[in-house]
Amino acid sequence: MNALVVYFTRTGNTKALAEALAKEMDCDIEEIVDNKKRTGVIGSAGAYLAPINKKTTIKKVKAKVSDYDLVIIGTPVWWYTNSPATNEFMKMYKGKIKKAALFYTCDVDKGVNSERDFKKDLGKKATITYGFTSGAIKNGSFKKKMKKFAKEVQ
Repeated sequence: MNALVVYFTRTGNTKALAEALAKEMDCDIEEIVDNKKRTGVIGSAGAYLAPINKKTTIKKVKAKVSDYDLVIIGTPVWWYTNSPATNEFMKMYKGKIKKAALFYTCDVDKGVNSERDFKKDLGKKATITYGFTSGAIKNGSFKKKMKKFAKEVQ
């Protein structure tokens, strides 16, 4: 299966998981780049308030998304939903993604509205959704669950 992993990250947790997943699946990977600065104290505060406004702009990805059989989208969860950059990616490529899967990273084990917002923004339900805690990513215990996700998504 020809797959692409796309992800947005602010702290590096989603990036670490996306890279491990792409390596496990031997597939392409690309970062979603938010045009708004989300680093430092002000960027951090803005990131946590971003879901209230939910508006941002992103850079177009280099990959031709419609060429892939599967696009796996990775997002951090901010205030119980996907990051605005991830939502913008889904809106931008809606109708071009054949089959999609979702993984999210968060401090707790459930991204409350992630699946609902995924379906709303992409126009289709994820074939599979997995959540990963930031603690599991930092201590490396996410790998077994990530391998299970990689196997089930193909």
